Amino acid sequence: MAKNKSKPNKRKPKKISNGDHSRFLGNTKVISKRVFSWVSNVLVNFKKTHLILFNFLGALILGAPPYLIIHYYQIESFAEEVKKLIPSIGPLLDNNVIWGVVLSGAWIFIWLTVYNLLKKMVSKSPDGWVDIPQVLLSTLDNIVGVKEQRFRRELLRMQNNPDIGNSDGDIFRNITNPTDQLKELIKGVYTAINVLIQKDPGVQNYQLKVNLAAINAEKNIEKIFFHHPSNYPVRSTLENLNKPNSTIKIAVNSRKIVVIESVLDESKRPSPKFAITDHSRDEEDGSLICFPVFYEPLNQVIFVISVFIDVPYYFKSKFSKTYTALLKPFELRSKLEYALLGLHSRGQ
Repeated sequence: MAKNKSKPNKRKPKKISNGDHSRFLGNTKVISKRVFSWVSNVLVNFKKTHLILFNFLGALILGAPPYLIIHYYQIESFAEEVKKLIPSIGPLLDNNVIWGVVLSGAWIFIWLTVYNLLKKMVSKSPDGWVDIPQVLLSTLDNIVGVKEQRFRRELLRMQNNPDIGNSDGDIFRNITNPTDQLKELIKGVYTAINVLIQKDPGVQNYQLKVNLAAINAEKNIEKIFFHHPSNYPVRSTLENLNKPNSTIKIAVNSRKIVVIESVLDESKRPSPKFAITDHSRDEEDGSLICFPVFYEPLNQVIFVISVFIDVPYYFKSKFSKTYTALLKPFELRSKLEYALLGLHSRGQ
């Protein structure tokens, strides 16, 4: 009888797809960030509790290695003692003299770079944004100043014409102009963020845009109420802005701030929170914040403040609390103007 010879099962090695490769890189990036973040937090806590020891160890780490390496090459007796103490280090330094000298010269720069990187990772606010209170105060003063001028003009008009248009309704309509005041608020958001960006030495040439979207009771974007600067119009249609993967729409439905670090990278995700609506802008990139203004009496989002900068990864998700703290005062004042807008429409 002939024997059935079974052929060896040769499995072809599984090819790694682009998706698997991207996921691997993404997971590696996440793990690296977590490790660096953990190390950074440990160092920050150690510095808080042991400041003198932290400074001493920092000076030792920075100064000792280059000092010891230079002495190893210059003083023969010192080199011999080092070889006795650590036998494995002798061949390493003797066979790599050039690298040893270069490393000793670049050592301080390398460690300062690592330290600044770790410090940046645990930072609770973007570079240059430590002056938020002062910037906010100055910006809001300017907004109040516009309203004060309107009140002043009405007071002078009443004094000069005591018998004309001085009913309570006339005075109310004259001193309150919610549409203009909302425009001033958006200009204020632009001014505040622009001042803070200019304090960051890493950002030089950029384009900043701020929009205010009006939201109706059906949670749809009714119109772009105002945009600043006015020479940068909104290029997306209302139909596209009302799509489920529109960032504004997501902010409306979640009632939470949405930060897109890179609109280009986000648009390529399987379930993006940003959609490119104009294919002539397929390769344009930048960072985006969408901040919903929730009005408790109506239990709905009434506005969404959108801030865009054409610098990818400038806005970061980890700084969401900082962006919220900056925009909260504008949220409160926009609610006031929304209520006045409703009262105005009732009075007409």
